[in-house]
Amino acid sequence: MIEVHRQLRPEAHRVHVRNRLRYRFDLIGVKMEAAGTMNRFPIIVIRGACDYADEHKNKEWQPYAAAMAAA
Repeated sequence: MIEVHRQLRPEAHRVHVRNRLRYRFDLIGVKMEAAGTMNRFPIIVIRGACDYADEHKNKEWQPYAAAMAAA
């Protein structure tokens, strides 16, 4: 069964800002890669999350997350 989870993930281009946002608002993640592009062009970023970036992180679910984000 496929589950869809929608949650805002704010953009931060500095690590200390990212960490502050993440802990203050109990976020599952803060995206950093598109900050420069989003400041210059009107775009929307769609991402597939495949892990929580913790000690259990691995690449097994990356292809699946990418396919679901692209679908």
